Amino acid sequence: MKLQMKARYAVILSLLVIFIHLYSTNKTRVETVYSTHIFNWLAGNLRSIFGRVPFSFGDILYALVICWLIWVLIRFLKAIFRKKQGISWRLLYMNVLLNVFIFCCSLTGSMF
Repeated sequence: MKLQMKARYAVILSLLVIFIHLYSTNKTRVETVYSTHIFNWLAGNLRSIFGRVPFSFGDILYALVICWLIWVLIRFLKAIFRKKQGISWRLLYMNVLLNVFIFCCSLTGSMF
């Protein structure tokens, strides 16, 4: 992907984050507009699309994300041990990996 397209996507995502943050600051607006209009429309459309599927589409999406993360982890570990780097760089990479693991565990609320 070209750098210009990546920059365009980054700007669009940044604007969306800012819009959602500014929209969520007013609780009354969220309750009146989102809860009564947007959520009902979104839920109805998603139910009409995925309601006919006899299995949970979210579970398949979770499985795909977990498989992708395992693949990325394996590639990361191969890159660490394949390169001819000193022990300090390997320790730095392992520290980064450990920090990501601890962050993910803190999101779930359990360590092990």
